[in-house]
Amino acid sequence: MAIPLQRKWFVIPIAAAIVVTGALALILSQPGQDLNFTAPPTNGQADTGFTFLDVGAHAVLDAALRRRLEDRLGSEAIAFRTPVDLRFTFRELLPAHWPHLAALDDQLNPPLGERREHHTIKLMYRRAAQRNPALEYVEMLFSNFDGRPLTHYVKAGPAGSDILAELEKKYGPPDDLPAPAGVSRASAWRREDDLLVAIAAVDKAGRPTYHFIFYFVENLRTLVARELAEEEAQRKARREAGRAVF
Repeated sequence: MAIPLQRKWFVIPIAAAIVVTGALALILSQPGQDLNFTAPPTNGQADTGFTFLDVGAHAVLDAALRRRLEDRLGSEAIAFRTPVDLRFTFRELLPAHWPHLAALDDQLNPPLGERREHHTIKLMYRRAAQRNPALEYVEMLFSNFDGRPLTHYVKAGPAGSDILAELEKKYGPPDDLPAPAGVSRASAWRREDDLLVAIAAVDKAGRPTYHFIFYFVENLRTLVARELAEEEAQRKARREAGRAVF
């Protein structure tokens, strides 16, 4: 039955309101969407692992941290529910040297390569060089369950050699690795299961570039465990709902 014209104009705003309300409900249902997580007590203990701009494994994303990062790196871009690719562009390194990270990467990514999104918050600083000329791009990935950092990715130009020298002063001599194709030097530091990887390469213009990747492995494991628990709870709810029908 056709809807009279006057009723059509009445129905359209209602339908739009329903769509907007549903979208807002979906956004608000995401854990930690306000980007202001609460850190548990630290009992005065400093973060003794790997850090970038003082953001280490025990940091928690909140308004104060975001302001501090903006002061050091400039304005941010934010993405929610992103894929988590631990191999970045250096595909051979993880399975060859760190099977514990390769196993986590397999858990985070479907075997056939389809896109899978996770409970994550990605902060991206594309104009970091305006605040720090040594840096070209910074990407920091956090869990949207508890605000803990999962990975940091830092790209630098020729000044990356100075960053590498500072890291060697701070953490000691790294382990040098066989360099994969297109890489002039690959080095890594390991503290328990956490990793800091430094890659020296040359871009298409022949310019030296440096890539620094921080992996906070226990935080990554926590993300995987909480997502699996959430998926199991959803499966259980669907089974119970199916049984209730009959």
